[in-house]
Amino acid sequence: MLAGITTIVYDIQDIGARSYTYISTLGLVMEAAGELNIPVLVLDRPNLIRGDMIEGPILNMEFRSFIGYYPLPIRYGGTVGALANSIIANNWISHEPVLDVISMEGWNEKVWFDETDLVWVDPSPNIPDLETAIIYPGMCLLEATNISEGKGTEHPFKWIGAPWIDGWDLSQALNKFDLPGVNFLPRSFMPKKMPDIADRPKFEDQKCSGVEIWVTDRDSFKSVDTGILTLFVLYAMYPDKIELREKELNMYWGNNTLFKELIKGSTGPYFLKHYN
Repeated sequence: MLAGITTIVYDIQDIGARSYTYISTLGLVMEAAGELNIPVLVLDRPNLIRGDMIEGPILNMEFRSFIGYYPLPIRYGGTVGALANSIIANNWISHEPVLDVISMEGWNEKVWFDETDLVWVDPSPNIPDLETAIIYPGMCLLEATNISEGKGTEHPFKWIGAPWIDGWDLSQALNKFDLPGVNFLPRSFMPKKMPDIADRPKFEDQKCSGVEIWVTDRDSFKSVDTGILTLFVLYAMYPDKIELREKELNMYWGNNTLFKELIKGSTGPYFLKHYN
């Protein structure tokens, strides 16, 4: 497939989350290029959700998968170019290519994407705006459940719910924890098939009730903590309805502690305090 290629140019906009598979692809491309003695050129890009903020556990390599390929936190900080260099420096691949990273000029790791002078282009269909990218690192944990993560609506990852959830009760339960930078608003929605965006959304054409994640201060908002607490509250409120896909949840989280504590009946605040 790569015969005749003289250089591989990697020019992809990642969003700064371990489970966003662009960085897994980066490493696989680098490894294949190294095996075939093809140089790799990475055009660095801004981290949409800042390069100085890190959240979540480092991946335990026993749970390695395409949605978690390297020992990184869930929100890993830095840039894709820095990550490419780390892959080489830490010997995370068995065949290392000649790597050249074209650095950015003028980027500051403390700025959000909308504080640059660049034009937003959706990195994928279900990341339609910056706020969704900010919410995604923690709320993507819901993809390992039978709860709608909002795909099939105009607000993926901002809206979550299911037909058997009471959105008012859930919003009240979550707001009691007074998490920084976020409010939870009751929300009803009906996921619809959206070609090339959400071909088979959960609860297609069914009315769902749940919450909208409303970020009030992105500098203090912690997406991973929000996702964790949401899972614990949902599991406590609807133990007979919610389904946790163990293998998938472990891959998103990066180890099996989250699943074990959920089914053990631990509380969200306890887990937030002790998971690191």
